[in-house]
Amino acid sequence: MLTHVEPSAVPNSGRLIKKVDFERLAARGFATQQLATRETGSDHVRIYLAKVYPDAAGPALHFHEFDQLYFVLDGQMDVQIGLTTTQARKDCLVLLPAGVVHTNKNCGDTPEYHLALNASEPPPGAQLDYKIDIRYEPGKRYFADELTESSKDGR
Repeated sequence: MLTHVEPSAVPNSGRLIKKVDFERLAARGFATQQLATRETGSDHVRIYLAKVYPDAAGPALHFHEFDQLYFVLDGQMDVQIGLTTTQARKDCLVLLPAGVVHTNKNCGDTPEYHLALNASEPPPGAQLDYKIDIRYEPGKRYFADELTESSKDGR
């Protein structure tokens, strides 16, 4: 059942509208502009605009305790998710659930722009990125190798 609700005044409502300023982003590297944060009135989601220049990258392989989404506005993003690298182009949405190992880089010739959304935003002072190091040594036996051999043998 729907109920009638009267609109109420929202103090400082102008702060809820944020202008995206592409020109203010740094002229190299991985530049960001924060659009929605706790400080701007968003208690649960952080959104930022990123401009990633050719050959620039985000943090090395890492994961988060929150979901992260990238919506590519222009250019191309090479994104490694787990052990697979793929390319996301303009109008693509990249979904990175909490705990998924990932990194991204611009391997193109022009700047790449994307909106990033972190949900839910971690509490103030919490660690954002958990960096990891994956190494594969040829010739060394890994648990996954044993699983593959077991499935071949029908075990």
